[in-house]
Amino acid sequence: MGGGTGSRDSLHDRGTVLRFPRRAHPDAGRNVIPKPTQKPHPPVWVACTRPATVQMAAQKCIGALSFAYTGPGPLTERVNGYYKEFEENGVPATPRINPNILAIGGDLSMMVARTDDEALRLLGQGGGFFSFGIMHYYMTGVHTPGRTGVWTRYLEEVQKDPTLAYGPGRGAIGSPATVREFLRGYEESGVDEIILLLNPRSHEGTMESIEIMGAEVLPEFIERDAKAVADKAARLAPVIERIEARRPETRPFGAPAFDENYSFGGLPTGRGGKFTASEIPEAMAEINEGRVMAARRAKEQRQ
Repeated sequence: MGGGTGSRDSLHDRGTVLRFPRRAHPDAGRNVIPKPTQKPHPPVWVACTRPATVQMAAQKCIGALSFAYTGPGPLTERVNGYYKEFEENGVPATPRINPNILAIGGDLSMMVARTDDEALRLLGQGGGFFSFGIMHYYMTGVHTPGRTGVWTRYLEEVQKDPTLAYGPGRGAIGSPATVREFLRGYEESGVDEIILLLNPRSHEGTMESIEIMGAEVLPEFIERDAKAVADKAARLAPVIERIEARRPETRPFGAPAFDENYSFGGLPTGRGGKFTASEIPEAMAEINEGRVMAARRAKEQRQ
């Protein structure tokens, strides 16, 4: 760590030295490492567990990693709101504007096989462990490091309610035709990208799933994506030009000054039992809603 020169609330040399208020040494400079060497500067993203953070991402002109637990339907409104906020109130906070929204979450487990039944067999019981783990650490669990078995507790809950393990329609799980239909919903929602979760039950099964996905599912989406990306670039070009004109000149690359009054809440539980942040409870409510919807779809299919 090395020192530098400059004011307390500015970044120097595009991230080389950062000065910020400190109690003991308010004028101490700190070398910011590691440094990006990519030109232009790599895009910046923020994980969004609640809609308010998606709005904040749009205002700062950075990408939004939006969690999705109830399928693509609710995302349409979120995507439209993001781009509306970006166009109307976006002010660049980073060197590179990154207008993108990506979906990831408990609804996006992946296992592709020749049939739906085979995909469920290969997935095993681990399809719901991602969201269960989040609930354990941030909402419902009491954890003793080295002794609490999160996986064991998860299996106990699956025994009580098998739909926690995979639930029909919850993720890119099934035959190529089933997965294509599922992914079309996300494509139609307007999200720019998605991240799928791979459950490490079987290395061979996972590799075969990836191969089938690449050979039989993705080609149609890749073909449409090329046109969608070009259309989006043309549509946003005048918008980005207007947004660049709003870029403040308070720092070398135009980012806003450091806000000395900024604060944030801590974890919602495990700190004296008091809720100081709403992100995780809101995400958990969305997870539970997704489970209800999955159970409803399963019942309709049986009927």
